[in-house]
Amino acid sequence: IKYLHFSDNEAYDGQVPPKLYKIKPLFDRLVAKFSEAYTPDDKLSIDESLLLWKGRLGWKVYIPKKRSRFDMESYKLCEAKTGYVWNMFWYTGNTTQLNNETMGIDISDLSKPTRIVCTLAESLLGQGYVIAMDNYYCSPELFNLLNELDTDAIGTVRSNRKGLPKDVMSKNLKKGEVAVAYQKKLMVLKWKDKRDVCMISSIHDGEMKKVNVKGGGTKEKPVVCIEYNDAMGGVDLSDQYIVSYSAARKRMKKYYQKIFRHLLDLSVFNSFIIHRKNGGKYTHLQFRLNLIENLLSKYAESIPLEARPALPIRDIIPAPAERFTARHFPDVNTATSKMKYGMRSCVVCQLNKQRKETIYCCKECNVALCPVPCFRIYHTQEA
Repeated sequence: IKYLHFSDNEAYDGQVPPKLYKIKPLFDRLVAKFSEAYTPDDKLSIDESLLLWKGRLGWKVYIPKKRSRFDMESYKLCEAKTGYVWNMFWYTGNTTQLNNETMGIDISDLSKPTRIVCTLAESLLGQGYVIAMDNYYCSPELFNLLNELDTDAIGTVRSNRKGLPKDVMSKNLKKGEVAVAYQKKLMVLKWKDKRDVCMISSIHDGEMKKVNVKGGGTKEKPVVCIEYNDAMGGVDLSDQYIVSYSAARKRMKKYYQKIFRHLLDLSVFNSFIIHRKNGGKYTHLQFRLNLIENLLSKYAESIPLEARPALPIRDIIPAPAERFTARHFPDVNTATSKMKYGMRSCVVCQLNKQRKETIYCCKECNVALCPVPCFRIYHTQEA
């Protein structure tokens, strides 16, 4: 796994963030396939997704309120009903690549959340989709732009957003009361529940609906809030499915290999959604187990591991004639471009079917050996 690479570092052209370049070819290929293989239903959701990373990385984020506080962050556009990941890209700080134009409209001067939404949904704009978002993205600026592009949206909104009607946002409401204002196609609503809830939508009005509450009884709730709750969970749904059987280990040395494993998880999950859409009956676990069985039957070797004979030391690395008679002293491996002492597999540990690397070696025999006890075993015992 340590030799797994996805791009040629010497061919870097400076067009993408240097760190992201290590995974960019594979990432672009898979995301393009995600979009080609599936046509989402009419409701979409956009949100952030986090991938745990505790190592050094210039563009990891720190969110103290999250359980995994250090993460690599990505923005995803998912189908609201199933969680199918249709498009995504990674946050890389100031070098995050966002579109400056969408459908012929210059958006380079607009806010970052607006550009994130336009970058994710560019291929679906103008087709009548409804996009659900949280209050980080929602603003009159974004919703008016989406209306120009024949795309509807719904979401919660921060009360201090520029362009919201101040007479509605500043009202003191009693529990259950609603204040509504309209601007062209937009509707802005403030509803007092346990706390103030501010919504913005281009497809709703201030209609209320009775809903059941825990413990029995009913209460009136804005329809816009009900439909937002139904449409907003796409990204969270995909994350919930993936975390159950994730291939991305918690501790990995190279961030791009962890991204690769995360992309494998996304690929399997999206394949599962397509399987269910085409009438398949497998559960998520059954689908993964069946996939593993088919991959093993196609690519696994026919000889079981137990039946493979262990290689003697002399077959792993031929030993010189002076192995038992010459004077041998422990030394360190030759330095590499990244490490002061190179790491090599101990030949005695390999013979014992153990996977162990060491910085020590015998220069006379040209083999890597653990100082204790492998160095003594190698120079005193026959294989």
